[in-house]
Amino acid sequence: MFHQRPKDDDCDPEKYLKDSDNRFLFDLESGIYKPKAYYKKEKRNKFKLLSLSLFQWGTLFLSAATLVFLIKYTNYARLQWCEMKRTADQSVIAATAASNSAIEAKNANQTTKAALIDVQRAFVFLGTVTATAVGNNQADFYFPMENSGTTPTKDMRMHVNYQSMKDPLPDNFEFPDLWIAGMPKVNRHTMIGPKGNTGQHLGPISNVLVQAAIHRQIHLYFWGWARYRDVFPDTPLHVTKFCAELVPVGQGEEITPSTTTLRFSLDMCERNNCYDEECKGK
Repeated sequence: MFHQRPKDDDCDPEKYLKDSDNRFLFDLESGIYKPKAYYKKEKRNKFKLLSLSLFQWGTLFLSAATLVFLIKYTNYARLQWCEMKRTADQSVIAATAASNSAIEAKNANQTTKAALIDVQRAFVFLGTVTATAVGNNQADFYFPMENSGTTPTKDMRMHVNYQSMKDPLPDNFEFPDLWIAGMPKVNRHTMIGPKGNTGQHLGPISNVLVQAAIHRQIHLYFWGWARYRDVFPDTPLHVTKFCAELVPVGQGEEITPSTTTLRFSLDMCERNNCYDEECKGK
């Protein structure tokens, strides 16, 4: 005995044709019918592609926005750095100008100070030497040291010497300090006021030597020095040196009881007449 199998709708041609509208969709792009399942899959794929495109466009937009921000930030940072550099450069220029002004002011003050010191400083030089008869056979020579400055000397010392020689002063003469026998070997400590003078007596010197020098039988030399400082702080030690030979005036003269002063002249030596820097090495 045979049983009839129930009819399957999918196997029923009539039913299958009737349900074709539910099963297929007409694809406008290809011009053919495609199953709805394919269309749904295609739709899902397009949706995924669209979603992916939107994500990519979003990422691209975000990247572009980030790039624009970085460019603007970099430009802002560059402008800020340029402004800082300009301010720093102006500060350096201002500091340099201030430093130069300070240096110029300091130099001007030093120049003014140096000029003031040069004008007012004590300057000591040998004045006019005189000689006075002492008794019948001796003479006393006075060597004045004058100060042409408007300020006094400070810590001044001086020394004067004489010596007779048969021959002229030798080239290697060292102008030593000589002392009178029995006298302490101490350089005279003195000072000279502004536009003032002081001096040292040298003698008594025998009339025999004086007359021999006046008649050019011997050479009678005088030399000496004066060392002193200024009243201004941090000024160097000054020195004045001199050397001269006694020479006659006219026929000369004899020392007699009535003689009070002698007529003579001093001829400056070739060496040992100097002051300050000129005396270095001499």
